[in-house]
Amino acid sequence: MKCAKHTDVETSLTCGRCETPVCVRCLTHTDVGIRCRKCSPSRGWTTAGGRSTRFRNVVIIVGLVFVAVVLIGGGSQLGRGSNDIADYEQYLDDTLAQYQPNVTASRLLDPWIPEAGEEQPPPGYRFVALEVTIEYPDDRPFSHYVSTSHFKLIDSEDFASGATKSLAGPPIPEALALTPGQRTKGWVMFEIDEATEIKGVMYSVVEVALPQAESDIASPGEGRS
Repeated sequence: MKCAKHTDVETSLTCGRCETPVCVRCLTHTDVGIRCRKCSPSRGWTTAGGRSTRFRNVVIIVGLVFVAVVLIGGGSQLGRGSNDIADYEQYLDDTLAQYQPNVTASRLLDPWIPEAGEEQPPPGYRFVALEVTIEYPDDRPFSHYVSTSHFKLIDSEDFASGATKSLAGPPIPEALALTPGQRTKGWVMFEIDEATEIKGVMYSVVEVALPQAESDIASPGEGRS
C-alpha cells in the first residue's frame, strides 16, 4: 500500500488509531504506538523541567546538520561538485549513527515456516524471521523509541522490504522507550520474494550483522519461545 501523503512511497505501516497508511517520514511514535500526524498527541513529551523533549530533539538534529555543513566547508561548497554532496551525506549519516542503538542479531530463520492454520505468505513469497537485541548505550543523550519501522531488508535484487507483523514471538516491542543503558530483545519479520537471497538488513542507518541462516527448521515453533 501507499503512504496517504507521499503517494509514491510503499509502506506496511498504518496509524494505530485511524489506520491511515503512513511512511517513516509521516509517522509519530507515541506511548500507545504509531500514529499519523493528525492522530498524534498535540503536546510533545516533556521533561521534569517542563521543556518539550520533542523540541529539544529537533534543536539537536538541526544543530547537527548545521555543524555538518560548517565542518565540510559550508553550504556554498556543496555546489562545487557531487563529491562535496557525497561527503556531506556521509558525514551526516556518521553523525546520526552516534545517536542510534546497537543492534545485534542472534538467529536468522530463512525461511520461517508457519504452522498449519497460521497465516501463510502470498504465493511466490516467503517469511524471514530475525531475532535481535536492541541496546541503547550509556553515553546517549536521550531516550530511543524502538520501532520495527526502522528495519529494512535488502535482497539480492536490491529490493527493499519493511518489516511486517511478526508471527514469531516474542516480537520486538513497538514504541518502547529505551533510556541509556537499557536493552530489549525480540523477533522482527519480513516478507520477501522466495527466489531472492538476503543482501543485508538495516536499522535506521545502522547495519545489522546477520548470523548463519537456519534453513531446515524441524519445528518452526522454536522461533516463538
